Amino acid sequence: MNKNNIILFLIVIVGLGLRLYLATGSYNNDIIVTQQDIQIVKEGKNIYLHQTAYNYSSFFYYLSGFYGWVQQIFPMLEIKFIVRAFYSFIDLLTLLVLVKIARKKSISPNKTAALFFLNPISITISGHHGQFDNIAILFLLLALWIHIQEKVTKKMKIFKIWLLLTAGMYVKHIILNQVLLVYSYISKKPWYAILLFGASLAVFFISFLPFIEAGSRIFSQVFKYGGLQTFYGITYIINNICTECINFGIKWIDIYKYIFIVIYSLFSFYIGFKLKKYDIFRLVLLSMLFFLTFTSGIGAQYFVIPIAIGALFPTKWFYLYTGIVTLYYLGVSDEFGIIPFQIISWNIVWIFATFWFLSELMIAMPRLRKLYDRLLR
Repeated sequence: MNKNNIILFLIVIVGLGLRLYLATGSYNNDIIVTQQDIQIVKEGKNIYLHQTAYNYSSFFYYLSGFYGWVQQIFPMLEIKFIVRAFYSFIDLLTLLVLVKIARKKSISPNKTAALFFLNPISITISGHHGQFDNIAILFLLLALWIHIQEKVTKKMKIFKIWLLLTAGMYVKHIILNQVLLVYSYISKKPWYAILLFGASLAVFFISFLPFIEAGSRIFSQVFKYGGLQTFYGITYIINNICTECINFGIKWIDIYKYIFIVIYSLFSFYIGFKLKKYDIFRLVLLSMLFFLTFTSGIGAQYFVIPIAIGALFPTKWFYLYTGIVTLYYLGVSDEFGIIPFQIISWNIVWIFATFWFLSELMIAMPRLRKLYDRLLR
């Protein structure tokens, strides 16, 4: 075993060890809700009718059933450990994909591995928080990995990319705009990108058919779900300007949500078509950071979204973002709840996410590159 492989092995041991250690820790809200979901699955009930906190596709319903099955086989294991350990091993698969991508792109694989697998953000979300965004990110990375392969025919490459992105979007539609971006990037004509995206959306919608008796609940809990509002970023500012301002019978914050959805989609579609000479991985990162900068709703787990791809392109702002989110997690009650760190608020994280977005935007735009070198490098 050569030196590089030994280092990679140590990264895996330390990163996995930290995640599994945290997996034995205290319960938090998402783990408690997951336990409720498991019980609903065991009883054969419609998850959308019996769980108000369920904001996902049917994927997590079946995943919850899997967790219950594992506990039946290993009754000595608590659900909190089963869930967190599973997400930790998903991170391990993501690490392997990132290493392959890094080698293909002549980027240091061990540095990339360390920046992802030893990153406190990814360790916290997988090993403690217990959210499954990392599964969707894994499918997204696999699709991007297929894209950079030379030995795959174009038609087969597009088909594989479509399958992986559709699967990722079914897992969690938080990556919906990254899916749109990739389709825009690989398509010569806009209509072809729209066709691919429409086909993925169709599969996503069809997945709800077995639960259609809860149609109104699906609409309100999944399609209208917008995360936590008024705590972070633009919605915090809107809320402080006017809490109850209404136009056309809609609150300002809700108006902003619909504006954000449209602009976010147009932004992802636009950069996919217009910046084809730019690295697709970095464009996907830019789209993720656009979300964290302008989002109309937030969740603590969303801060992990750019980490895997960010580890391939670690700028100063990647490190600063990692540091400030780590401090935030140390203080927030649903993670570690250490009182001195509670001075780090949602909006301090937002400021650092915004600067990271601006830096990546300037890098992507040749006319702005000099400005980046002068101000943000």
